[in-house]
Amino acid sequence: VIADSRPDLVGSAPVDAVYFPDSPRDHAMLRAVTARGIPLVTNDVYVDAEQSISIRTGYDDAVRASLDLLEQTGAKRIALLRDESQHPRDTIGETAYRTWSAVRGRDETVAVLDGEGHDVPRTVRALLDSGVDGIVSLSDSAPAVYLQLEASALVLPRDVQLIAVCAGDCALFARLGISRVCVHPEDAPAHMFAALATLAASADPQVIDLPWHLTRGTTTR
Repeated sequence: VIADSRPDLVGSAPVDAVYFPDSPRDHAMLRAVTARGIPLVTNDVYVDAEQSISIRTGYDDAVRASLDLLEQTGAKRIALLRDESQHPRDTIGETAYRTWSAVRGRDETVAVLDGEGHDVPRTVRALLDSGVDGIVSLSDSAPAVYLQLEASALVLPRDVQLIAVCAGDCALFARLGISRVCVHPEDAPAHMFAALATLAASADPQVIDLPWHLTRGTTTR
């Protein structure tokens, strides 16, 4: 493991490839790697350089698929719910939501939860009071959001719809019957090693799309 604050170590360490599971925070590391012709692998960041592999985890597509489903099932005012963390997937998701909304001339409503989910009741009440009838949740607190909606005076999915974007274990979402789009960033390393094995045959940048799937539950129409 090399800290991205130490690009100087790239030249002295016996490195065959460098993998950024999250967006690089310091471009100095990118410059150091590409300058030495070391194979570079990134998640959700396209690097136009020789010996590079860009893995698209599907988070952008998953958010757009969620929005499309809510639009198709009649939602008029769709909100995005995300955690306050600066995780790249939250930024990707919010950008996708805002772009999707802007193109369609829809109002944008983004609600941010704290890392512990303590403000779920207050946040959900505020969304419902504002007239939101569709929620796309990027938050790890999506199950708590579902329970809060169930406890409200509104009826799921008649009055309000919920769909969650799940990155990882979707078992709890399935048990609760939450409509969801599951992405699998945990599969990126396996795809990375398979691609690295063939990278020498081509110097051109490679792009790998990880699979994602949408499952309708009882929280959408």
